[in-house]
Amino acid sequence: MKRSGLAGDLASRRMTECDNCAESVVRAVLEALDVPVSPEVLETTRFLKEGMGGGCACGALVGAVMVSGMLAARKPHPLGGQLPRLILKRFREDFGASCCAAIRSKRPLWQRFSRKPCVDLTAATAAWVTELWEEVFYPGQASGPGVEIPEKGPIA
Repeated sequence: MKRSGLAGDLASRRMTECDNCAESVVRAVLEALDVPVSPEVLETTRFLKEGMGGGCACGALVGAVMVSGMLAARKPHPLGGQLPRLILKRFREDFGASCCAAIRSKRPLWQRFSRKPCVDLTAATAAWVTELWEEVFYPGQASGPGVEIPEKGPIA
């Protein structure tokens, strides 16, 4: 399985268990790319779900930018400081908005009361963010298993 597919599956499972889209994206991308991280870092996602409780800034989007910052601390992405803009643009193209409340309001009424659309959005986000980073961490073998973890230690 490609790392992006693994990230999508992990995010879907995690979102179903913990109901936190930001945490699900961060954990799934890091795990799919075999990047260790301290539990304290993961705790920074605790209050980011459901638009930080206010309905705006979708947690999956915030998690995508957050995990990209964590990864950039280990290995620079070729897009550098343009990466957050690309993530935001892609997210808006895929989901129609960046605000949690706006995304939900565009759904049919029956989907507004289900968590499945949020689970699917979270899984899709984790998958394509992983794709953005696969070649950086695993050049020439983006889907290859058993590749060495980059030289720096856990993100703390």
